[in-house]
Amino acid sequence: MAIDELMKGTVSSDNTALTTNDVYKKIVAEVKNMKKRNMKVSMMRIAVSADTEELLLTDEKFSNSSSTIGAELLREGVIGKIAGVPVKTNYLMDEDVEFVIYDKRFIQKYEIWKKEPSVEDIKDGKHIGSSALQGRQVGGLMVTNKLGVQIKKKTI
Repeated sequence: MAIDELMKGTVSSDNTALTTNDVYKKIVAEVKNMKKRNMKVSMMRIAVSADTEELLLTDEKFSNSSSTIGAELLREGVIGKIAGVPVKTNYLMDEDVEFVIYDKRFIQKYEIWKKEPSVEDIKDGKHIGSSALQGRQVGGLMVTNKLGVQIKKKTI
């Protein structure tokens, strides 16, 4: 559900497939663009596809920087950082999505009442003086600023 919502962000005009030679450089360029839009490095995350992860793991610049991440980030599934932004692999993205950079401030969880809560008496002949709280809450995710999500796709 979260990946589907992230796909409502801004899609990069660059649709050429990433290579080992340019993967790190292109992600750095997109992070730079996000910074120009006033996105904060401390709030940004990069989600990469399995194919992009493979390219990054063979990139010398990424390999050198990923060895310096702390144990806490490793426990959270972070495989490294690019331009100060934590990188995680996500295996649920569509085949054409190479990576997504997002600012957590613009990906919001919301909850609404589908049926307003109310207290109702139980009058079924079995329960004496009983009542039940009835109501139903549902929620979801939404992108509140499309510029806070940058998607890099490739042409298949």
